Amino acid sequence: MVPHEDCWAIKEEGVSTFKHKDEAVGEAKKLVKRKQISAIIHDRNGCIQSAQKPSNRA
Repeated sequence: MVPHEDCWAIKEEGVSTFKHKDEAVGEAKKLVKRKQISAIIHDRNGCIQSAQKPSNRA
């Protein structure tokens, strides 16, 4: 998830944009769980803020 113009974007084979960062983070967490992928969350300056990783639980 990265800053994109005046909103936030999830980059995954295309770009999904969200007006608010909390909406984008929520969607990123859903993608992590559903697709078993990792998500890197960036701040407005493009620095890594946090990472979301899939659970190893079945």
